[in-house]
Amino acid sequence: MGRKVLKNDAEAKNSQALWPLEPEGLLCRILELVEEYAQRAFSEADHNTCVEYLMAARILLKLLRSFGEVKIRVEFKPT
Repeated sequence: MGRKVLKNDAEAKNSQALWPLEPEGLLCRILELVEEYAQRAFSEADHNTCVEYLMAARILLKLLRSFGEVKIRVEFKPT
């Protein structure tokens, strides 16, 4: 094996990132992030930070548009 192959293999095995390997896992992670960002946006007191979270959620939802219709339900729970 070449040196480059060994280096690439070592980088992949020592990676600290936990990325889903299956597309379904990635889709689930995107939906989890949308939910998390929406919850943070509605619990945020600062207007600018709230808008940033909503924009991040919107960008992720646009990624999902190619997979068909996505319906989101938001529940407000008093803290």
